[in-house]
Amino acid sequence: MEKNLIVAIVLSVAVLVLYNIFVLNRQIIPPRVQETSPWLEEERPPGVGEMPGTGQMLVEERVPSVKGAEEFTLENNQLRIVVTSQGGRIKSWYEKKSKRELIKEGTSTLDLYLSLPEGRKIDLNKTVFKPKLEEEGRKITFSWQSEEGLRVVKSLEISSSGHQGLITLELGNLPLGGEYSLFWQKATGREGEGGEELAFSNGIFQQGLKEGVSRAYGREIEWMGIRAKKYLIILASLRAPRGGVFQDTLWGFRDNRPRSQWIVYAGPQSYSELRLVNSQIRQITGEDYNLTGAIKHEGVWAVFGYLSVGLQRTLIFFYEHTGNYGLAIIFLTLIIQGIMLPLTFKQYESMQKMSVIQPEVQAVQKKFKQNPKAMQIEMMKVYKKHKVNPMGGCLP
Repeated sequence: MEKNLIVAIVLSVAVLVLYNIFVLNRQIIPPRVQETSPWLEEERPPGVGEMPGTGQMLVEERVPSVKGAEEFTLENNQLRIVVTSQGGRIKSWYEKKSKRELIKEGTSTLDLYLSLPEGRKIDLNKTVFKPKLEEEGRKITFSWQSEEGLRVVKSLEISSSGHQGLITLELGNLPLGGEYSLFWQKATGREGEGGEELAFSNGIFQQGLKEGVSRAYGREIEWMGIRAKKYLIILASLRAPRGGVFQDTLWGFRDNRPRSQWIVYAGPQSYSELRLVNSQIRQITGEDYNLTGAIKHEGVWAVFGYLSVGLQRTLIFFYEHTGNYGLAIIFLTLIIQGIMLPLTFKQYESMQKMSVIQPEVQAVQKKFKQNPKAMQIEMMKVYKKHKVNPMGGCLP
């Protein structure tokens, strides 16, 4: 038993050290608190299209390209993102490891709409913003100013690793009663397949295919997203927005603050990554967004998925209470050994019985040395007589 315990501890230490180095050390970019930001000057566009009416946004899935728009690439170890100065939108969100594109081919996302007093609506997706690439090619800032003095700065910043980024939106001179909407396309993947709607509101996680989600949320909404196959796309607001909505082809947030920030996660359903993002959000907001709840385990691998997540949560629990991964690993190993204790005792009991009947077994082997079939029959009689399971000693 002592040998098994030592082996279990050594293996646990090796796995957790590697886990700590390659997974838990990834960092996301903490939002930078800025009271003001430098508004970039630019030539004003010839005009901005208005969107009459209320309710569902009048959306063109494939917005025509505008002359003068430029494209830029943001890249880290896991992602390659292509953005365009036309609307400050995202054209490609490519996951390198799986070689999977998360945005429908020929479309863009991160749409921005302004709703002004008297029902006037402005679609900024056909407007060319002034770009500024910075932070070693991992941050892009787009700025625009209207003839009336309305100013918009929209930025996307990604970390050196991971599948998340920080979206910052700043509006200057937004009229009283005005608001803006930041939307993500529902279509996911290169072919534009759909996904399951997800929302976390008032501390309650909602799934479109189970309890269902609401079409509209108020200030209680914390994050919204889409779950498609093995991937997730999540927008998490770092401050209470004015609301959130799911529409036919879009989903996203409404707000009227001069400055708003969101964490965007678009990548695999990874417990370790989502837990890290959730931890960073909790440090900023003081609230638990339960991002790991968005993971869905299916089929025969569900058992292994839940087991893996359970072990990680137990390890994290001990680490949070001890502050030491070594002690956390030892406690986790002791729990696993405690669970396996009945099987271990069963193994030793079977081995002890086998040692007792060993002389009788050897006698049978010697007697029927030339007749293997008869030997097996006689040996099974011996096992049955002494109530011994010959496979009992094979338990781990």
